[in-house]
Amino acid sequence: EIHAMGNSIVALPSGLHHFARLRWLLIADNCIEALPAALLGMPALESIVAYNNRLTDVPLGLGRKPGLQTLLLERNPLSPNCLMDLLPPPSSLGTLGLDRQQIATWAATPSSGCQREDADIEPLPPNVVSGSCDLGGDLPFYLKLTRVSQLRR
Repeated sequence: EIHAMGNSIVALPSGLHHFARLRWLLIADNCIEALPAALLGMPALESIVAYNNRLTDVPLGLGRKPGLQTLLLERNPLSPNCLMDLLPPPSSLGTLGLDRQQIATWAATPSSGCQREDADIEPLPPNVVSGSCDLGGDLPFYLKLTRVSQLRR
């Protein structure tokens, strides 16, 4: 597990692919602008928690990476092309976390097939979780809402 949340990191190390048994990559609340394509070749990687960074894109096919169960990308300025690659996610991805703005951006893209341009697109696939709450201020809290059916027992 790599736990590097809230450290003002701007880039991940180039040797990250050497951690072949890495299961959890917790890099939320940083300043990361790109995720390396090497993540696609990490067979044990199950969870990427990368909300609240500066990501505009993620490696093509990341949401379909075999073995990946959780991909949390809320509060990143993801491009429409990136969102089109992520949505709809495959059923093998347990949870894809996006925020309302990302959903609205995806829905406004003509090739999404959505007819509405607001963030209340229903129904979203069951493995897409849209909902978060930033408490604001100087408090370092970020709440993640997840359907009960998606929680591990």
